[in-house]
Order: sequence, then C-alpha cells, then structure tokens
Amino acid sequence: MTAPNRSEIPAAPGLAAPAAPDVGAMIDHVVSRFHEAHRRQLPELVRLAERVETVHRDDPDAPLGLAQILRTTQGELTRHMMKEEIVVFPRMRRNVGAPLDQRLAELSAEHDAHGEALARIRALSHDFTAPEGACGSWRALAAGLAEFADDLERHVAFENDVLFPVFRN
Repeated sequence: MTAPNRSEIPAAPGLAAPAAPDVGAMIDHVVSRFHEAHRRQLPELVRLAERVETVHRDDPDAPLGLAQILRTTQGELTRHMMKEEIVVFPRMRRNVGAPLDQRLAELSAEHDAHGEALARIRALSHDFTAPEGACGSWRALAAGLAEFADDLERHVAFENDVLFPVFRN
C-alpha cells in the first residue's frame, strides 16, 4: 500500500495526524501516545479509587463502585489494545489478507462500549470533580480520571476518524 497523502486522511476535530502521514507512523502514534498512556493510567486509577472508596465509604459523595468499573474497563481496554497490536495493526502495516471492514466494525463497537464506560465513570465521579475539602487521593483520582477520559476520547477519535477510514472499503 502506498502511503496515503495528507489530503486522503480525514482530519479529526482537535487532532493532528503525526508529521509523517504514513500508516506506520499513525499506528506508532496510537500505540505510543494512547495505548502506553492507558496502560500507565488505569492501574493507578484503580488503586486510587479503591483507596477513596475504602476511606470515604460513609461519605454520600464517595464514588462507590468506581474501582470495579475501572477494573472492568482496564480488562476490556487491555484486550482491545492487544487485538489491535497483535492482529489489526500488523495487517494494516502489511496491507495483506482479507479486508478489514469486519474487524474495524468490531473495534468501533468496542470504542462505543468504552464511551459507555466513560459515561458511568463520569457520573460516579461527579464529572471528575472531588468535593470541597477532599483528601489528596480523591483530588488525584478526579484529576487522573479527567486525563484518562480526555486521552481515551482522543484515542477513539483518532482511530475512528483518521486511521480506520484509510482501510474501509
């Protein structure tokens, strides 16, 4: 496959494609910018959520159940990223084999599910806001959740709007 030129890659609002417009550079961008970030973020967010839920379990504002949603999200996102890195991205790099339409539809549906999980996380965390006078762990959790949500939304937008359209028939 010849590298698509810039005019062939749709621009996602607020997102810039990597400097080199080739598929390999786009895949490298997704893995280094988003996948690696999620792998760092989620274990720490689970730890913070567990701590906040334990220490503040009697507080009516406590995000009870958040740690479980984050653990589930971590597992689902880990499987999703592995599917991309082991199956889909290598095929994109080689541009060989069956068309990717079905795989991309599956990944896009998983992206929708990630969005639904983010909506639950947003609701439980009061829109990523710690209450007035919250402890450092709760403030760190709220800030970390906001960063994770922003990264995941950008990740999904980049794949759905920039990378995947290059391979859709």
